[in-house]
Parts: sequence; structure tokens; C-alpha cells
Amino acid sequence: MAATQHTAGGLKAVFSSLLLGGCTAFSHNVLADGGSENAEPQDGTDAPHRQNYDPGAYQDRPLFSLQPPPRRQGVEDSLEDFFQNKPKIHATRNSIFITPRQRYDLPFLPDNLGAMTITRQYLEVRPLNKEWYGLASGIEYGFRSSFGTVQIGDNPENEWHIRSGATLGYYDNPDLRQKDNTRIQGFVEGHRDLLLFRGQTETDAVLGISYDYRSGAAQTSRNDLRLYTGLEFPSLFNGKSRTGGDSSLPGRFHGTVTAYAGTESYGGRIGIYFNQLKSDRGAVNFSIGPEVRHDSKDGTSVKLRVRVSPRF
Repeated sequence: MAATQHTAGGLKAVFSSLLLGGCTAFSHNVLADGGSENAEPQDGTDAPHRQNYDPGAYQDRPLFSLQPPPRRQGVEDSLEDFFQNKPKIHATRNSIFITPRQRYDLPFLPDNLGAMTITRQYLEVRPLNKEWYGLASGIEYGFRSSFGTVQIGDNPENEWHIRSGATLGYYDNPDLRQKDNTRIQGFVEGHRDLLLFRGQTETDAVLGISYDYRSGAAQTSRNDLRLYTGLEFPSLFNGKSRTGGDSSLPGRFHGTVTAYAGTESYGGRIGIYFNQLKSDRGAVNFSIGPEVRHDSKDGTSVKLRVRVSPRF
């Protein structure tokens, strides 16, 4: 279901203008956050979209199914997991250096918890801010889980995969006079596949609710509950889709459009990113691209997001 050049023309015009704007006015944002070789495989086993289907063939299909589809991660999740499981190149105001992997598998909970299936567990050891390398570090525990699929109505196209996750983090503060930092994050969201532009452009729709609590002198205090929605384009400009080729990541270019409304602010983000994570050439894996963000509290910003990892 790779997007064709003709049908992606509208997207290309939007993201091309964004790319030009990001190259002329951006602030570098080399993330310490980063998806993985341990990410769940996206090996082409997704069921194709059924444009013509026989309703009788699905009359015995339950409304709620505990059998999750092969794909349980979005594009952004896969990229984050990839970089967190690799050594990375970081840049600060004073230096450029390489850090070891920060995410490690940790089988703490059993995989099967009844209605909930644990799909990912990990432990992260990292600093809260990249300027803290060598000064202080923290630890985070996170998990991702699947609740299977929910089919709305008789149309098998209208099927949502329900997933959730949580992260608990604690970080020391380099300044002993300041209190330590705590982060608690969690979400429940639904994913479904869509085909746009007359069925030729592969799209993932997301609808969810999240909670974000943060405290400590080194970060802005938050106690935010929000609703969010978005579209992810895993394959733009004739790139490989997740159902084609042998790459575990979906294509060279991907795009995202998101919007949210929370108890502390509302806003959105649009971005396009170029990924060369499985190239046989070069010494690094990377993801790079401009994004425009708007938040009612922080205003509008244009950034070039860069994530770089050595190939070893």
C-alpha cells in the first residue's frame, strides 16, 4: 500500500513548504529521547485493507477481540525504541560526544495479564537533560500493552487496536540544594489504518487520552490530562511501506500531524522526517526533519529534529 507520487502530491506540497521553512528558521533539538532492533517487527504481515468484503463472512466476529494485530507500534514508537537501544551522538553547547544505549529489556511483568497483553517492557538509565551527562542520571521503567481490537459496527474496516502504556521516572538533581525530579506518564489510545487520496496513501489514525505529571527544579511542573488525535504517514514520496521490502521500519520519509487539548494547554504539531536507519552505507543511522509546533502556553516554534546513532 505504498503511496504513489500522484496521490501523494497534496502531501508533498504541504511538507515541501514545511521543509523550506524549517531550513531557514529552526532551532537544533538533538533528542536524548529516542524506537529498535528490539522493536516489534513490521514484516508485511498486516492484513490488507478490504475494500470489498462479504458481511456474512464476519457475522460471527466478536465486537471485542483479544487477538492483537501484528503491528502494535506507530512510526514514532518504532523510531524511539530504535534510538534508545543504540549508542547515540549528542551535542550540547560545549561538546559533541557518544553515549551508550539507554533502554534495556526488563521482563518484570508477565506477558499475559488476562485482558491486557504486555508487548514491551524496558528500563532506561539516562540523564533528564543532555547538559547533565557526567553529572547526574536517573532511571525510568516503562511498559506498553495491548487490549486487542474493537470493531465498530459490521464493517471490518472500522476496527481499532487499543493499546496503553506508562512510564515512571526518578532523576537526581546535580544541585544538592534542589529537590530531585519525578515523572509519571501514561496513555490509552486507539489505532486504526486508513487509506486516503482514493485509497492510495497509507495512514495510521490515532485517538487517545494521556496523563503527564512532572515535578522538580530541573523541569517545568506539570499535572496535565489531555485528549489527542493525529495522523501518521508511514510512507511518503514513494518510500517503502511497512508491507514492502525487508526493512523493519516503514520507508525513508514519514510524516505526522497531531492535535491535542489538555488541562494545561492545547496545540498541535506537523512534521516530516527522513530516516536512513537501515542503510548499508555510512557510519551512522539517523532521523532528521523539520517540525512546526504550536502550544497555547508556549506559542509557536519551528525546529529541526535530529536523532543520530552510530552504526555499531
